[in-house]
Amino acid sequence: MNVNSVPNQNPMVSIVVRTKNRPHLLLRAIGSIARQDYRPLEIVLVNDGGAEPDLEQLIRELGDVRLEYVRHEQSQGRARSANAGMQRASGRFIGFLDDDDEFIPEHVSLLAGVLKDSDFRVAYSDCRPVYSVYDPERKGFQHHLLDPMESLDPDPKLLLQENHIPFICLMVHREVLESVGYLDEDFELYEDWDFIIRLSKRYSFYHVKRVTCMYRQWDSRTQMAFIGGRQAEDAYLKVMRKYRPDFTPEILLRLYHEKKHVDNVLQDKKHREREQRREVETLTRTFNEKLALKDSELLRKDRLFEQERQKAAEEREKLAQELHAVIDLRNRTIQEFGRDKERLKGEIEGLMQTLDQHRLDMLQQRAEVNRFKAELDAIRSTMGWQVVRRFQSLMNRLFPPGSIRGWPYHNAKKVARTLATGGVTLLAKRVRSKVRGASARFKGAERYTFSVPDLLGSFHEPLPATLSVVIPTWNGGAAFEHVLEKILSQKGIRNLEVIVVDSGSTDDTMNIASDAGAVVLREAPGNFTHGGTRNLGAEPAKGDFILFMTQDAVPAGEYAVYQMVKTLMENPDVAAASCREVPRTDADLFACWQIANHHEVLELHTDTIVGVDKAQFKRMSPGERRRLSQLNNIFCCVRKEVFDRYKFRRIEYSEDLDLGLRFLEGGHKIAYLHSVGVIHSHNRPPSYFFKRSFVDTHWLSQLLGYDSVNWRQQGFESLADFYSRNVGLLEATCLLARELTDQSSFSPNSAAGRLREISLNGGPSKRAELGQWDSNLSSILEGLEPLIFRDADPFSSGNGVPYILDPFKDPLERYLAFATRVTSGEYRMSEIRQGLVKLAATFTGALLGAAAHFYREHPGRNAAPAEYFDRITSYLRADI
Repeated sequence: MNVNSVPNQNPMVSIVVRTKNRPHLLLRAIGSIARQDYRPLEIVLVNDGGAEPDLEQLIRELGDVRLEYVRHEQSQGRARSANAGMQRASGRFIGFLDDDDEFIPEHVSLLAGVLKDSDFRVAYSDCRPVYSVYDPERKGFQHHLLDPMESLDPDPKLLLQENHIPFICLMVHREVLESVGYLDEDFELYEDWDFIIRLSKRYSFYHVKRVTCMYRQWDSRTQMAFIGGRQAEDAYLKVMRKYRPDFTPEILLRLYHEKKHVDNVLQDKKHREREQRREVETLTRTFNEKLALKDSELLRKDRLFEQERQKAAEEREKLAQELHAVIDLRNRTIQEFGRDKERLKGEIEGLMQTLDQHRLDMLQQRAEVNRFKAELDAIRSTMGWQVVRRFQSLMNRLFPPGSIRGWPYHNAKKVARTLATGGVTLLAKRVRSKVRGASARFKGAERYTFSVPDLLGSFHEPLPATLSVVIPTWNGGAAFEHVLEKILSQKGIRNLEVIVVDSGSTDDTMNIASDAGAVVLREAPGNFTHGGTRNLGAEPAKGDFILFMTQDAVPAGEYAVYQMVKTLMENPDVAAASCREVPRTDADLFACWQIANHHEVLELHTDTIVGVDKAQFKRMSPGERRRLSQLNNIFCCVRKEVFDRYKFRRIEYSEDLDLGLRFLEGGHKIAYLHSVGVIHSHNRPPSYFFKRSFVDTHWLSQLLGYDSVNWRQQGFESLADFYSRNVGLLEATCLLARELTDQSSFSPNSAAGRLREISLNGGPSKRAELGQWDSNLSSILEGLEPLIFRDADPFSSGNGVPYILDPFKDPLERYLAFATRVTSGEYRMSEIRQGLVKLAATFTGALLGAAAHFYREHPGRNAAPAEYFDRITSYLRADI
């Protein structure tokens, strides 16, 4: 199928062209792009320090193909030139062409069709070399088509030996640059090989087995950009050294078999040489016999034959020397790999011994567990246990928990336990606390705990460490008492202290903390910041480690804190560790999806320790740095001595992510424990997600340096223009949510198509529909629009497809797929529809925050002042 048959559905393709002082060849290359049967197309031309080309001539040649021009005053090299082009490119797909090569007209449509219609992110085709040599008699260059280069399927192992994918045959999806990065600018040569190797480590390639490119080869005397000899050899070795750790035993075995193949070829050539020598000797004897019979003419011919024989022998000797040199190089490489193999073998043996020791320890622990189980079974089989169990069952029937009849009995048990553990002093403290907080406490449901003797005890030896738990609070309520109970009941920690920093609570929070034995610090409410308040709690901490958490986070299980501290103790180079969030039992569908989607997007699926090279970390994309630096102050354990050197910065948001960034930049490592959980979630209205996503995206853009979409190139001249043409997505989603009746309407394609219809055919009732789902969100938009539309008429919702509808399809598909996996018994359809509105509010607010950051950092001709953006940000930041 010709992709150009539906141009309005085609994504933009950008072709990066590097050039320097080759105007005639450049014009030929540009013409081959203009003749492509695919639209829309964009050319990013990078002039690497050469003479200025005739841009008007190039534009005439291009026709409807857009031209972006980048000029380097001084030559920056091959890698920097390519990176400059990719950074300027705006297309979803990116291809490459040097100024002396050419595309066949179907090149772009074939590769773009693969990326557009499949999940592949990298595709490549085949090419055919063209040998160009100057003919003095014809007074012009003659171009000779050579046989097509060998067509090889994707093979990451083969790529480690040699690059079999020409750079001009490659097309990539833009998102691969966020995960793989750009070309390594340390390479002056083979920068494309290095880039393709890194791509093969993250993505599967699709090979289009068709010649779509013409690769120009020149005679070495006329090559204009020839790089060879020692420089090429050094560049090759540089690639080998960089990926030396990737040469696994399988790859070494492959090299060994290739060497055997070369040896067999050499032996075959030696055999043919011996046969030729015998034939020459036979001919020599024949001619010697003829010498005695022939005249001087025969002698002359014999001398000519001897000269030819000597010439052939010299050529054979030269060939043999070249083969020996190749074999020597192969042997040295094999020897070097052999030494590495022996070293790796020794390391593997050491790891196997460690594994055997761990297995032995596991068997011993399993035997210990079996012993405990046997003892437990023995205890449960005793008469005493049966009597206690039956007595407890009888008491529960006589004095039911939560009933008026059972109240004296169960409270008497609590008094007895308090006297047994803390004496009269602790009992008096708890009585005072109950009296002070009675009115507040009794409003919540009573929690009943059934206690039995602790038969098994702890299986973990307490860690020889002191842990300080720092919790900022404000009106924590009765639920905060449950959080403290769960923290104080954690096992496996020898010494534990709790430090509560309260910011002006008006309920019983500080009394609850004091009764639990916590150190209580007070801070004026106006001085609260997420980072500064936690620094205040960390200053008097006596622990070797600090656990930062929130007042509503509950550790899952009795050994959650033990696992966090144990990870830090066993890994001295790890500065901090955070863990997996688990939604509460009362979490709504959207709260559950948010946590699951957060884990999916940031690839938080296993226990992981992250450490990075400082130089490479600075060159990573903002998204990659965010994924690697992920810390979460909901439940985050930090090494005290390291934290005292860094501390939290007094910033408004993301103080934990900022700390993780600085840890990695300082050479430390951070850990994420998927095996440890903390129970925490909130059910929020759509208005909260709209405001929060705006603030988060705007702030993260400043913190991480996100390079936002160039909204002006997409046709939006200002933030007001962007808002007026995209807020309709939120209103259309409200109407779509109203139409959803059952799971049969959960098809992402049909939902996106219906959104497009509503956007085109809806009316003024869309804003009223928004108020039906969340009146507060409607009020927020009404208050926001006068701030955005400074010099325009009051905003009125019109009809038109929002530009952000296409990118909205991806989160829409993920949410609906999640919803289809939820049975109807778990969530009502109204909750699923409400989650759809929350999703649209989150997405719209996030892109509005990204657009605000872009227009502030890239002011145009009619730029808005900084105060304009400050008022919008302050308005949306309030009360979150």
